[in-house]
Amino acid sequence: MTATGEIPHDLAYLRPDQLNNVVVSWDDRGRQVTCFCNRTLRTSIVSHFKEAHPDDWSEWVELFTTLVSSGFALKKVMRLFRAGNGPLLFSWTVIERAVRSAVEDGTLVYKPRVMKKVKSWEPESFEAARSTVWDFPRRGTWAVHKGDYRGNWPPQLVRDLILRYTEPGDLLIDAFMGGGTSLIEAWLLDRKSLGIDVSELAIQTTEGRLAGMAGLASEDPRVNLREEYRPVVIRGNALRLKSLVSKYGVSPGSARLICVHPPYVDSLKYTNRHSKDPSHSRSEDILSSDEHLCWTCVSHCGIWRGLCRVNRRCP
Repeated sequence: MTATGEIPHDLAYLRPDQLNNVVVSWDDRGRQVTCFCNRTLRTSIVSHFKEAHPDDWSEWVELFTTLVSSGFALKKVMRLFRAGNGPLLFSWTVIERAVRSAVEDGTLVYKPRVMKKVKSWEPESFEAARSTVWDFPRRGTWAVHKGDYRGNWPPQLVRDLILRYTEPGDLLIDAFMGGGTSLIEAWLLDRKSLGIDVSELAIQTTEGRLAGMAGLASEDPRVNLREEYRPVVIRGNALRLKSLVSKYGVSPGSARLICVHPPYVDSLKYTNRHSKDPSHSRSEDILSSDEHLCWTCVSHCGIWRGLCRVNRRCP
């Protein structure tokens, strides 16, 4: 990593003092980091922080979580944690994994920032797709939609499918809920919805966003969110879909639309180490599970797949 950019001025006061005594340098053997404890390492500085300075690392992870949940981009938080001589200490993916691990372990609670006011509850201009190529140059930001949960799809896509294939009062199931985009749209459009995810970070993100949405709507005469359509968030493995949704009275054929956004296999993990996380499965296992995932769908199933990388290559 290079020393591009500067420490964000609006976050500089939060920068841990110990980092001023950390130095990154290079020699013929590559990069080396001298910690504030004067130990020089060529291996991961993160592992050293965790083992040699666990209290400091825990405080930093808490700061990661606070900043990310407050709406600061991961790369901006990354720039705050520079060595004293300028270079970055670790990548934004290190910060993301640290936050996810802390939330999964129950060490920290993730509380997404609640908007003070909703600018618009509906898209300013929305037109249903008329071809087989759906293009969304910019992700929608109406209501409480945000693109801060990694890998989530644009609300325009979900809105189009909901309006195209369901009627008010119909049931939608999102088997890989993520940041809750589908559930937000379902509630806005008077559809019932169930959202499922194995990630505790996804659960807390979506629950926080829906709670914030309800609070904002209760004080805004422009929108009427009906309580009978309030989304239900379910903690569980989508590959056990039948048993999960049956507890909520869902029988075969009772859902009108199911949204399936399966894992990107080894390029994007839902959790760091959950034993039942499908994103840690083999690609062929996930592909063979789609028929099971669509068990509840009476007529329509939307499946989105990103690039499937194996050893950093797309087969």
